[in-house]
Amino acid sequence: MTSLRLAVTALCFSTLLACGDGTMTPVDAGPSGNVSAGMTLYAARSCNGCHGNVGEGNATGPNITGSTTAGIGAWTQAEFTKAVKQAIGRDNMAFCATMTPYPTLTDQQLADLFAFLKAQKNDTVQRGQACP
Repeated sequence: MTSLRLAVTALCFSTLLACGDGTMTPVDAGPSGNVSAGMTLYAARSCNGCHGNVGEGNATGPNITGSTTAGIGAWTQAEFTKAVKQAIGRDNMAFCATMTPYPTLTDQQLADLFAFLKAQKNDTVQRGQACP
C-alpha cells in the first residue's frame, strides 16, 4: 500500500511540474510589476503631491516606500490594491478624505506602481496630516 501511495504522489507531482515551470506561485501573485512604468504612473497621477517624490512621505501623506519599518514594505499586492482602489488600509479603516481612490487602475498598473514603491527605501517615518 505504501508503494501505491508513493506512486500516486510521484504522478501528481510530475503532472504539476509538467503543467508549469516547477515553481510555486504565491496566492497573492498577480502580474509582475515594471518599476519604470510605475514611476511614470506615480508622476502622472500626482502621487508625489501627497507622498513625496518617491513615496517618502511629507506633511500631507505618509511614507509609502518599500521600507518595512516606515512604509509599505510588508504589504501584499492585494493590500496595496485595496488601498489604492478603495482608500482602505490594511486594518480595513478608511484613509483620510485627502486620499483619492483610483478604482479604474488596471491590475498591471497597480503591479507597476507597487513595484516602483517597493523599490524605494526610506526609513523616515512620515505619517502625513491627521484626519479631521
